[in-house]
Amino acid sequence: MNSDLILKLMAIALNLITMIFLSIEDLKNKTVNWIPIAALAAVNVTLSVILHRPLLNYLTGIAPGLMGVLTSFATKGKMGLGDGLLLVSAGLFFDWETVLFLWLVALLLCSAVGIVMMLLKKAGLKTALPFVPFLTMGFAIVQITEIFWK
Repeated sequence: MNSDLILKLMAIALNLITMIFLSIEDLKNKTVNWIPIAALAAVNVTLSVILHRPLLNYLTGIAPGLMGVLTSFATKGKMGLGDGLLLVSAGLFFDWETVLFLWLVALLLCSAVGIVMMLLKKAGLKTALPFVPFLTMGFAIVQITEIFWK
């Protein structure tokens, strides 16, 4: 195995472990701590620098996350700020297509769960679902898809 592949696998593992931790926190508290997100961002930048990724990768990679942050402000917090910041953090290592795809998969999963919950009369239109668990599932699905797609 070459060192670039090892670093990419390390980034995937660290992002997934952090997202699982944040998912548990989001499920319990309906909020996430920004400190693990900031630490993950620092790790992602460090790994990107080690791999000599161009600056354009950072700028385009964080774009979907910045859309998430703007969505948080536009919806007055209905989508949490931590969700957008987590996407920004992922974009510091992964390319914009990967981050956008994981966000879209997470939105689809969250929508499907919300619809099922409404059909079962367990939730209404105003029910807030923690989103980080869906981002985590989206991240895992995207990574598995990339392994088999490439």
